[in-house]
Amino acid sequence: DCTWDDTISPLITKCIAAYETTESSLEERIAAFDKISFPGGPFSDSAPDFHMYGLAKMFGDAYMLHVAKNYPKLRVTSVDPGLVYTDLILKMPRYAGKEIGDTTAQ
Repeated sequence: DCTWDDTISPLITKCIAAYETTESSLEERIAAFDKISFPGGPFSDSAPDFHMYGLAKMFGDAYMLHVAKNYPKLRVTSVDPGLVYTDLILKMPRYAGKEIGDTTAQ
């Protein structure tokens, strides 16, 4: 079982600590996340800041589920806009150097 108190909240705390203790370089930050068994994922080499964005999205979605579960009378919605053309996706190998018309981004 994955619960807020036993799983998600402690993971958020570990990730925030890893982030806050490694402000000097991106390489240190990646190593800190690897150290807490939270590797950078498929884009860790080519777009390491994409990993941080993914963490933020994941924790936002987890919190939305937590609120929905604890307040069943409250209507909670989470929206995914899809792939948006920004400098962040241009760091991904699949989209590097491409114009918006050459991608599936909006």
